[in-house]
Amino acid sequence: MLPTRLILAQFLIGALVAGRAFAQSSAAGDEQVWIDLRKPADAIVQRLPVAMIEVDGSTGAGRLHYHDVAIVIDLSASTRLRSGVDVNENGVVGKASPEIREDYWGAASPELLCDDPGDTIAAAEIAAVRRLLKLLNPERTRVALIAFGDRAEFAAPLVATRPEVEAALDRLDGRHGWYGGTNYAAALDLARAALLDAPADGKAGRKRSILFLSDGYPTLPPPEPNPGRSAIAAARGAGEKEVRIHSFALGPEAVRGRDVLDLVSRVSQGTLTEIERPGEVLFHLPAVELSEVADVQLLNQTSGQPGRAIRLLADGSFDGFVSLVRGRNLLRVTAIGIGGGTQVVERSVFYEPTAGQQREVELEVSRLRELLRTRAIEVELAGEIQRAREQRRARQRELRIDVEKPTPAPK
Repeated sequence: MLPTRLILAQFLIGALVAGRAFAQSSAAGDEQVWIDLRKPADAIVQRLPVAMIEVDGSTGAGRLHYHDVAIVIDLSASTRLRSGVDVNENGVVGKASPEIREDYWGAASPELLCDDPGDTIAAAEIAAVRRLLKLLNPERTRVALIAFGDRAEFAAPLVATRPEVEAALDRLDGRHGWYGGTNYAAALDLARAALLDAPADGKAGRKRSILFLSDGYPTLPPPEPNPGRSAIAAARGAGEKEVRIHSFALGPEAVRGRDVLDLVSRVSQGTLTEIERPGEVLFHLPAVELSEVADVQLLNQTSGQPGRAIRLLADGSFDGFVSLVRGRNLLRVTAIGIGGGTQVVERSVFYEPTAGQQREVELEVSRLRELLRTRAIEVELAGEIQRAREQRRARQRELRIDVEKPTPAPK
């Protein structure tokens, strides 16, 4: 029998050649950064004596402005292990019993694998998905949930409402480790079907993505090397339909099997994020850049003051605030793509405050104060997310360099 690594090398040659056409056809489009600025309207006059205005819009790179996302959560037996992070924020990091060995734990009870069920790998995955959902605008992004282990099943279809997706996560939170082994192919095939078979919603064009989380390497279907081969074939099928797979390898076991996840990501022109401590998926998953935009900047060119409390969400939705001066204010919004492309949109806002609106002023000031308070709470998490994004971009650059190198034929 050929070694698994050699089998994967053979797949790499054909898969990457097949994937280059898709990469080349999409590369130029990825640099075409766009901005859809909903607020403020051009030439609007603000008479309320509050010297600040909200900016709201969406941005992205390429021709597609909406997103369909299938999130795949690994709930195989190993996800009952500790994540290394205080996921449930109870002040204690869950730990394994001293007799648990990394190379053998299968017969152990769940409480020996992690003495805090809120800090398991499965708990970290589910909490990370909850965080990500807060960064996806339901008006622009539909989300499906798939849980897998030795089999894959729908937890929520793409047409599910956000409350229905949240309810599905609640149900999955009681199923840590329910799904036995690890069948990448079944999960990827079901995720692909969730995206391609979903009913149209009248929106013109959607960017399709799979977010694939796993703490292990594929073990099914048997025998070797079928688990890896089937996973790569499933990923290639997704890539041929322009479905990108962004993989997250959670912990040392997944990293040891990175060859398969690396190929799963490459053949679909997606990304691979390797996470040494599984619990840090809490920061890495929300950092995914579905819109392929790295930054949004706000500036009042009239006063020279930059924007405040700017948020760029995973799907390209953004918002923030800009201070105003009396008279005409020229506001500039700049979006910067991860490939270096830029787009600029400008709006004129006339600030002409008038007296006699005390009640309206109080309501608006209260609204802005609450929004800014909420954003301040998000600052720490945003910093962790930004660091995770920078790590992933560095990894993407390494992957692009690897792809450009000639691959020697297997001996």
